[in-house]
Amino acid sequence: METDDPTLLKAQELAEEFIAGLARPNADIKLILYSYNTNAPYGGTELIGTHIVFDSFDKLVSYCEENGIELDVESVRDQLGEASYILLQVFDTDQRMAGMMITDDKVLQLLPSLGEFEHDPAYDGKVCVGITRFEGFKEGQYVDENGDPWLLYE
Repeated sequence: METDDPTLLKAQELAEEFIAGLARPNADIKLILYSYNTNAPYGGTELIGTHIVFDSFDKLVSYCEENGIELDVESVRDQLGEASYILLQVFDTDQRMAGMMITDDKVLQLLPSLGEFEHDPAYDGKVCVGITRFEGFKEGQYVDENGDPWLLYE
């Protein structure tokens, strides 16, 4: 819009100064939201904060069985059975996983959903374990939000 109105011209000048002064993000952020996410209830506390990578579905299943994570194996076999890498994170609440965020190709975080979810009695008194496939995993490249490396489970 072109104008010679002094009030509008001053408003334009102030707006341009304001916008020019806004900080722009310095980080390269990738937000990945897709349907390969799986959630499972966990009734303990000792695994809260765990970040692990599995290179086979069978290792994931064994880990879940050994640690009391209630993974519905048959319902996730199709989406995770052939995955090269599977990420697992134990949250400290019952919020379900919504996706992942990668910052500067280094910090890899699984993100709990901020949306409402239908009550599921399986999660009463339990926390959520977020599980997802990530074919782009490279050992030694990624750390979690605390700076600890995502480790390949042996």
